[in-house]
Amino acid sequence: MARRFGWHSLLLLLMAGCTGETVTAPGACPAYCVGITVEATDTVLSTAIAADSMFMGYVPSHTATRLMVSGAGAGESRAILRFYPFSDTILLNLGDTARRAVLQTDSFRVEIELGRRTAGVSGLRLALYRLPPTVDSLTTFETLDPFFDDSTFITDVAVPPADSSDSVKVTFPATALPTFSADSQKVAIGVALRASAPAFVALRSSEAGAGAFLSRFVKVDSVTGTPVSRVAASPPLLDTYVFQPVAPPGPGILTVGGAPSARTFFHLDVPRRIVDSSNVVRATLFLIPAAPVVAPPGDTLRIVAHPLAADIGAKSPVLPATADTARGSGGLAPPGMSDTVKVDLTDIIRAWRTDTTQAHTVVLRASPEGGSFGVLQFWSTADPTRRPTLDITYVPPISYQGR
Repeated sequence: MARRFGWHSLLLLLMAGCTGETVTAPGACPAYCVGITVEATDTVLSTAIAADSMFMGYVPSHTATRLMVSGAGAGESRAILRFYPFSDTILLNLGDTARRAVLQTDSFRVEIELGRRTAGVSGLRLALYRLPPTVDSLTTFETLDPFFDDSTFITDVAVPPADSSDSVKVTFPATALPTFSADSQKVAIGVALRASAPAFVALRSSEAGAGAFLSRFVKVDSVTGTPVSRVAASPPLLDTYVFQPVAPPGPGILTVGGAPSARTFFHLDVPRRIVDSSNVVRATLFLIPAAPVVAPPGDTLRIVAHPLAADIGAKSPVLPATADTARGSGGLAPPGMSDTVKVDLTDIIRAWRTDTTQAHTVVLRASPEGGSFGVLQFWSTADPTRRPTLDITYVPPISYQGR
């Protein structure tokens, strides 16, 4: 389907340039003035995806830059914070070399950095629970579920509005960790979300340079028989999150997102007349979901397309995408969505015209990768009616009439 555009402004300038000093007479162009025909063509390339492949395991939840905490029901996820062990001795003053024995532990304080959170839902609270200090990156949602119980509840804290604060601090007595000594002074805490409506809160992780901290308020002897208060702080040894597992994709279905994250690679076969000679106005990849989008309640899964420096399979070097620096760009898919997902490829295909060595392959990934259990499952090229397609609007080389 072709659309012809009359470039009125350009033609008026050309006409004005051809009339010389006669400004009241009708425009009259001499022989060297030529007409210009500009056509923009919009076409759907149903076979532009020459090949596709999916690989999994890129970014696990324990190396993600954010920890997803959400609830409830099928979209529930919980954070795990395991801290470095405390010591039974402490330095009395900065610069001391001799350590003093800890006489007693009075209380603890957890400080957590917050990221994005559901807007418009009031009364959000983070609930803290005591977990076994043996939790690790392989611990599952089902394994930990019994520990999110009243018997292991520590305390909770209100989540501030997004425009007021990006951190929370909550102090609780030492009695809230009754097994602290028996656990060799190791502490692991689970974080769940309490909300009046489906919602999520993203916690910033140590991989983002803003992990949680656990402070221990203790008493030590300044001189024999004279105790003073001191504070010891412990960063996270492990910060991750667990979630209810998402059903694996069936035959002929590709996946983007999840944790560990999955990526899908597309090798594109776009006609050379478009890539080499035309000006690409817009290029959009259409993906038809094979199942409703899975994402934390209130969140939106963002799918970003990247070009590759070289196409060597699962470990292909990925180049930056425009979407990396433009918040909100990329294909957006809220939870439960079944409509076609659109991902912009305009800048990627335009770059092929100037860099002929670049691989004509793109990779789709979630952003931020591994920081959400959100998954998009869509039909592959194996399905002839629901396969991915590419919609391109382009302007062929300008045709000069009479030349």
